[in-house]
Amino acid sequence: MQANGFIPSAMIAALSAAVLITGGAEAGTWSGARPIDAGTGYNAESPAVAGTDNGLAFAVFLQGDGSHDRVYANRWDGSAWSGATRIDAGWDHDADEPRIAAAGTGRALALFSQSDGINVRICANRWDGSAWSGAAPIDAATGFDPRAPRAAWLDNGSAVAVFSQVDVANERVYANRWNGFAWSGPVPIDAGPTNAYNPRVDGSGAEAMAVFYQDDGANLRVYANRLFGAAWTGATAIDAGPGNDALNPAVAWDGAGGAIAVFIQEIGGDTRVYANRWDGSAWSGAVPIDAGPAPLHYSPRVAGDGRGNAVAVFGLYDGDTHRAYANRWNGSAWSGAGEIGLEAGLGAQDLEISCSPSGAAMAVFQALWRIYAVFYNGAAWGEPVRIDTGTGSETDGVAADGRGNAVAVFDQEVGGVARIYANRWRAGPPRLDYDGDGTSDIAVFRPASGLWAVKDITRVYFGAPADLAVPGDYDGDGTSEPAVFRPASGLWASRLVTRFYFGSPSDRPLPADYDGDGTTDLAVFRPASGLWRVRDLTRVYYGSPTDIPVPGYYSEFRARPAVFRPATGLWAVRNVTRAYFGSPADSPVPGDYSGAGWWVPAVFRPARSLWAVRWATRFYYGSPTDVPVPAGYLGDGTDRVGIFRPATSLWAVKDVTRTYFGGSGDIPVTR
Repeated sequence: MQANGFIPSAMIAALSAAVLITGGAEAGTWSGARPIDAGTGYNAESPAVAGTDNGLAFAVFLQGDGSHDRVYANRWDGSAWSGATRIDAGWDHDADEPRIAAAGTGRALALFSQSDGINVRICANRWDGSAWSGAAPIDAATGFDPRAPRAAWLDNGSAVAVFSQVDVANERVYANRWNGFAWSGPVPIDAGPTNAYNPRVDGSGAEAMAVFYQDDGANLRVYANRLFGAAWTGATAIDAGPGNDALNPAVAWDGAGGAIAVFIQEIGGDTRVYANRWDGSAWSGAVPIDAGPAPLHYSPRVAGDGRGNAVAVFGLYDGDTHRAYANRWNGSAWSGAGEIGLEAGLGAQDLEISCSPSGAAMAVFQALWRIYAVFYNGAAWGEPVRIDTGTGSETDGVAADGRGNAVAVFDQEVGGVARIYANRWRAGPPRLDYDGDGTSDIAVFRPASGLWAVKDITRVYFGAPADLAVPGDYDGDGTSEPAVFRPASGLWASRLVTRFYFGSPSDRPLPADYDGDGTTDLAVFRPASGLWRVRDLTRVYYGSPTDIPVPGYYSEFRARPAVFRPATGLWAVRNVTRAYFGSPADSPVPGDYSGAGWWVPAVFRPARSLWAVRWATRFYYGSPTDVPVPAGYLGDGTDRVGIFRPATSLWAVKDVTRTYFGGSGDIPVTR
């Protein structure tokens, strides 16, 4: 799970982004910002958002009603926003600091502070899958005002809330645990009776890790405390050592049993960004991960990809310009800090980050009151792209959407009133991409010589005349590799990656990402029996000897067994749908032709050069001898109609390009 960060702001606007790209290093598109607030006519602000593994998202925010600030929630149900609903405690006093955490199963936990007329309380309200349970206080009830609530769901169905609150003499960090049925009660989890601040928390499995900073009597120190089962193991200092103030920690689990904390520490008048990793049994020690000492570092954030890797982002002020940096933990070492922001002078502040299981990542930040997003494809950072509707926005938090999409929410003044807007990143399903830039590449395989040629990228020799081309991203690095299947022996060979034996001479190789982890899986279909085998995952029977296998991403970013039955035009997608579309002479060409994020049935009728996409369109393109090659040629999350004409080596992509590439006997390997 991903921790939800927060940056207090005296400015009018804030942004919170839910970002997780699970379908490999695929490009996507932002749908455009739309208002999602309650429309009361009063200012809305302080948004936060969290996503779930099944494609839902929850946004919370403050909005006035003419008397007080109220807390509202709005839910993305996978296709639309359900509408803003008030979820505060109902007291006739202001609410503040709304935060949200979401579980992979579609549940959510909202936290906020609100005055009951005597004291400020930290309240929790849970979405149980169908309704909000009702807000109730969960703080320590010390008679002093609590603040800075944060929450995290654990994979076992429990949740953790942390906050700070004065206990008569000092500000302490407390935690309260939801055990799936009730709150266990607040307990202090800091290092002792001195002032402690700014808790953050993230969860994984049955564990949670909380971080905060605390006054040790001489300096501010960064501490961590781990929840294991139902008990906290004790606060431990994890900074670079006493004698210099350390503060502003953030934490994320890396998915391999470890957690990474990042923070800032002052050293000799400058500041450094440090990271420390919990390896499952101990903290490894704080190491600097910035580009060197600077007058000011700020906003350190970190996110894990679920496979032992992580990406940290942070800001740097060099005395003249604010800059954005990132550094990646590759499972054993930090790769080195590099700038990911905009051109000098524009500035970059308030960074947030989220990672995908494939190693891709998205960073968001504010520059000159505008919000930018930068995509990391697993190998390199792209260029920042604006995702707001105008000026007046500042970044806030990050959470996860497990279907590869993203939701950014921010407040922005329109006509003198601040509104809450949402913008949704729609990632495309995995496609062949030989250079990791998010676009499908024109490419051919020449069996006679084993030549692989990718236009404007590379030429390599790999394979033999009897081999079948099965390119894919077999190592999950966001780029596709040349690969072959040798029917006679069942050999799978992926260039520079792996060699396996899987399948038999009568099998049809159908590699795809069947478990949604961003890596291509070895798979075969045996027509005689209808057997589908996915290596290390599953065996199922689906289809008949005359069916054409068409596995693909029909409902989410993992491939499903599917068949097209020419005799009847039947499309059958396992556990998803059955539909009739097409005729016996048609060639199946399913894909995401609308940018919706999933495939739909489509056919190419060679005799008439007809393309027909179910629920969408019919048009004519190409000639009877053409090979259909639809793919994501523009990298915008949408498949484009394309053809390869073997006689002339023509590649024609409708409304995009015409070029000549390849030769007689070549097989297109673009899809």
